[in-house]
Amino acid sequence: MSRARVAFLVWLSGTAMLVGIAAVVLTKQFRASAPAETKQPSTDRAALSEKEKISALLDDLAGSQAKFIRNGTEYSGAQAADHLRRKWRAAGERITTSREFIDALASRSSSSGDAYRVRDGESTTDSGAWFLARLEAIERAHAGAGVSGSGQTLVGSADGAGAVLALLRESPDRFRIVESDEIEIYTGRQLARRIGLKHTLAGSPVLPVDAFIDQFCTTSSLHGTLYEVDGTPPIKLADWVRAKVVR
Repeated sequence: MSRARVAFLVWLSGTAMLVGIAAVVLTKQFRASAPAETKQPSTDRAALSEKEKISALLDDLAGSQAKFIRNGTEYSGAQAADHLRRKWRAAGERITTSREFIDALASRSSSSGDAYRVRDGESTTDSGAWFLARLEAIERAHAGAGVSGSGQTLVGSADGAGAVLALLRESPDRFRIVESDEIEIYTGRQLARRIGLKHTLAGSPVLPVDAFIDQFCTTSSLHGTLYEVDGTPPIKLADWVRAKVVR
């Protein structure tokens, strides 16, 4: 190989090395000057379970001023919710979704086949349509609820909802609600979701801690039975929260 060819190959190799070094330097400089990537906080937007949706529908009916018309007789929202809950329990595993609940149990009488009706304010409608509208509101309310990275509802400092719901979410205790003759056990996070959804459906009123506890953390709207901390003996949830919440 001639000296000229060797010199050319050495020059070419050196030039390639310099180009590679320059590329590495420029890449590092570009990355250093680029704005830092903002990592979005994780959010607690786990989808509501179908059971939670059905419970929320019954809570919403029981706490409403709507009148429920079944086989020609008018019942209060609480009475109707109690009846539908018994039908739900009797149906067992046949009902797996909230829409199945509405279609199979909450739209018509199983004895007469007549449609249930709901008188809400001045309007009266088939209960199936009423429940579907409430279900869509429940799903929108959950999907649109603002949360922080810790899963706490984003509320103003004067709002007792934030302090109470955060306390429940972080609690290792078990909580219970007596629904008719059945005791349902909840984790703190599950109970916070249920109470938080009730608060959202009520219009998210801004309340101080004690008023929030009185309105949302005292009794089940379905049967008026106490929310309790499980134990021997059980403790009223309202008393437990008042003793622990940071004001």
